[in-house]
Amino acid sequence: MDYYGRYGKQAPKGKATEQATMTANTKAIEKKFADLMRAVGSEEKQLKIHRKVARVVKKALRRQITDYDKIIRVRRSRGEDIDIQPGTLKRSVASWRLRGETSYWVGPRVTGRKDMRDGWFAGIVESGLQEFGPGKNKGAFERGKRESNAKALRLLENEYKAVIKKAAR
Repeated sequence: MDYYGRYGKQAPKGKATEQATMTANTKAIEKKFADLMRAVGSEEKQLKIHRKVARVVKKALRRQITDYDKIIRVRRSRGEDIDIQPGTLKRSVASWRLRGETSYWVGPRVTGRKDMRDGWFAGIVESGLQEFGPGKNKGAFERGKRESNAKALRLLENEYKAVIKKAAR
């Protein structure tokens, strides 16, 4: 008479129930899993992988931006006047990591110095709010995100698979 289930019910007629016992040494398998988790969970490896992926996204964003051919002069009634050099928006696109995290952020970096790499005006350009028309860079960051999304995810997946494969040996 076969019993199954939590409450010791009798198995229905014609339904066979089998039990398999594991006799293998599970310590070796547990050690492999621990090594695997340590390898994937290593902050150093995660940073290396995420930095590679951020580079792909950064290049895609920069590709979508077309440099303006003239100096843009910003004149204000209050505060300092600013001259934005051609290529400043493209140079401002960077990747950076927040303290205490393993993920990277990619986009126009605002430094607050209004220098050759400061992208303080990126929101104006992206939304097309320039006084002189919608601009050729309107939607550039969105296009860059769409362009790099599949490639970045594929790279991320492949890099993690390689780490797992190496740790599983």
